[in-house]
Amino acid sequence: MAGSYGHITADDGRFLGVHSLLDHMGDAFEALEECYGMIQWLAGGDRRRIEEARENYRAGLQIGGVVDPDDPDDYERALGIDEDGRED
Repeated sequence: MAGSYGHITADDGRFLGVHSLLDHMGDAFEALEECYGMIQWLAGGDRRRIEEARENYRAGLQIGGVVDPDDPDDYERALGIDEDGRED
C-alpha cells in the first residue's frame, strides 16, 4: 500500500498531516481508506461508538488551548471522563 497510516503519523504517534500525500491522490485515498478500516475495527463496527468518538474529538477541539491534540487523555480529562470511561 503506497499511502498508509504510517505516512501521516510520526514515530511517536503524532499526526503529521497529509502534505506528503497531496501530490498523489491515490496515496491519499489509500491512507484514508486504511484509517477508515482501523476505526471500524477498533469500534467493532459499532456506529454509535464511532459517533461518540467523533463527538468527543470535536468537543475536545472546541475547548481549545485546554486540550493538547497530541494527548488523547486530555480529551477525556476535559470532558470529565475518568479512567474507566465514566463521567466524573
